This record gives sequence, C-alpha cells and structure tokens, in this order.
Amino acid sequence: MMRHFDLFENPDWHGKIPGLAVSAQVECSASCLDVVFEVTEPKECHRCRCIADGEPCWQDSCVEVFVASPAHGGYYNFELNSAGVCLAEFGQAREGRRPFSSEAYARIGRKVEVEPHACGLSQIVWRLRVSIPLDLIGLECDHTVAGNLYKCASGAEMPHYLCAYTVHAVRPDFHRPECFGLLWP
Repeated sequence: MMRHFDLFENPDWHGKIPGLAVSAQVECSASCLDVVFEVTEPKECHRCRCIADGEPCWQDSCVEVFVASPAHGGYYNFELNSAGVCLAEFGQAREGRRPFSSEAYARIGRKVEVEPHACGLSQIVWRLRVSIPLDLIGLECDHTVAGNLYKCASGAEMPHYLCAYTVHAVRPDFHRPECFGLLWP
C-alpha cells in the first residue's frame, strides 16, 4: 500500500504556474522508506546543473523528502535533482546541518526517468524514486513517519516551491519541522 500526495504551490510565495504538477507516492518496507515523485513542469521551471552528491540541488529542479527522526532528535533532508544527484543532511534547524558521508550517499537508492518531450517541447516530465534505508535515519518499519515533501527550483528561469503540507512562512522555507505532517502510514 502506498500513500499518495499531490504537492501544491503555497499562494503566499508565488502565483500558480500553469502546467506545473507534482505528485508523490510514499511506502515503507521492512528496510526502506520509498518515495516516488512524478513531475510535469514547463521548461522554464526545469534546471539540472548539479552533478555530484552534496551540491546545492535546491537550485535545480528538485524534489525533497524531509523526515523527522525522534531517535536522533532532529530531521533529515534528502534533496534530489532530475539527474538523481542528492544533497542529504541532518540537523535540528536550517543552520548547523551535518552532511552525509560518501558511504551514506552510496546507500541511498535512486532511479530517474526523464521524458523531455512527453508533453511536447514546452514541458518536461520526469520521475524519481528514492529509497532511504531506515537504519540510516533511525527509524523502523513499524514507526510512524512524520515529515514533508517538496518540489522546488530556486535557480530556474521560473523559480517555484511546492509542498505536501502547508508551510507557514512569509518566504519559501522548507526547514520548518513544525509544519511536518504524516508521511507514513
């Protein structure tokens, strides 16, 4: 059983962008938290420049999984661009986050499919599946998983910011664990 989310644009941050649609499916197995994103976006919203894990993927067309970790007393952020490049960190707030090691990055499963002309020349469709090992984030399959799902591209020609659960902030700010909701079950 997967849990479905339709991400939405926060009206306080920017107007609605025609042709931008993002959905996500979340499932928790005995060993991984799996999230499958499907993105349809105008080419002006798409950007993909980061090529190595740890780079600032939020500037690219990026989907994000933020997960609370009660065992570790903070939250994890996994930010992945349309090439599967990942920025992963842990901390209690936006500042002072600890980046993942290369060994930890190697354990994060990623599969990307890009259909650059699926909707004609004006839109790009891409899908990303990320599999996050539960032991990497201090969770077990029978735990409730709290967090939020995001889509952004702060460096794109047409910047945008979407979320699964409302973020109460004047400007785009995904580092708001007080706005997390239930991801699983």
